[in-house]
Amino acid sequence: MKTAQEVANELDLTRTEVYNLLRKKRFSPLVKKNGGQVAISNELFKLLEEEIKSKRNNIKQQENKNIDIKQEDKSLEEKNTIVDVKTEENTDFTSTIEILENQIKLKDNQITILNNVITNNLKRIKDLEEKNHEFKELYEEVNNLRLVIDSIQTKKKRKRLLGVF
Repeated sequence: MKTAQEVANELDLTRTEVYNLLRKKRFSPLVKKNGGQVAISNELFKLLEEEIKSKRNNIKQQENKNIDIKQEDKSLEEKNTIVDVKTEENTDFTSTIEILENQIKLKDNQITILNNVITNNLKRIKDLEEKNHEFKELYEEVNNLRLVIDSIQTKKKRKRLLGVF
């Protein structure tokens, strides 16, 4: 059994972070108190350690993605910068053509993504319209049933009144 401070030291966390982890629904049933202190079993320690490792890996992956995105942005900016060409020199337009082709590819990808978004939204709208139509039909049926019930109740009342006389 370990204390929260010992776990914090071993996992390179603060004691508050350890307590916050222990409050999670997943870990709270495994927490035991020894007097006034929280006692952490070896099993719970291993679970906490796995949780911390996975969080740190996720953070590293996100940072790597951000770095990759920044590098891509830089490379795109470098490709997109057009070097001033002097008319007197014999110029090679291949780099300019490559840049423009890359821009076209990017725009094509953006168009494809937007088309997919539009298609998905149209499907959602169609589904919602169908549900709305079904609800309207149900509403009309409920109203018709209410009218039938009301007419039956009025007929019963008339029969009772006529039966009294």
